Amino acid sequence: MPFPDLNDACKGLLVTTAEVLNTSGLRYVVAGGWVPILAEPEHPSLVHPGTRDVDVLMTDDPAAVEAAAKALLAARFRPSAKHEFQLLRDATVGARDFVFNIDLMHPYEARSTPETYSNIFDLGVNDDYDPSGSRHMKSIAFRSALIVYEQKLFTGVPVTEPNLDGVERTVTVPRSGPSAPRGHSQRRSGR
Repeated sequence: MPFPDLNDACKGLLVTTAEVLNTSGLRYVVAGGWVPILAEPEHPSLVHPGTRDVDVLMTDDPAAVEAAAKALLAARFRPSAKHEFQLLRDATVGARDFVFNIDLMHPYEARSTPETYSNIFDLGVNDDYDPSGSRHMKSIAFRSALIVYEQKLFTGVPVTEPNLDGVERTVTVPRSGPSAPRGHSQRRSGR
């Protein structure tokens, strides 16, 4: 299904990502540019302010993180050749195909070694740039993020939009930050 514009395709990416992660058993929150949009969905001029991606801050349960990453791959996301912490998914906007990405992040404090990246699992592909010689799906450190889970600094926001397959879905997106006022939900305008 072609999306009419890039912002609608970004919403499709958000819904598709949440659909997969919500069924994977992973505890996560959406951070970054989606936070103000999810906090104030009825704001008349607010659009995704940045890179049109979805930043996913995952908990530190390695088995759940691995299962979620594999579920995203099964849902037609692809690993990025450039950034080990990104998964990519195609979407058609107008008459053009675009690639959208999600960034996988983990709480920096939760790791015993303060590395910038953390291996999720081996993709089984030779990689001369990785010290292990093999390409891994990774997550990137997000400093001072553990407090989001410790202090429950997130809230579930219902979002109703077409996913990247063009099927309208309502998903609950856990977004970082304090709770939004009651009655707020994200819904496509004009529906």
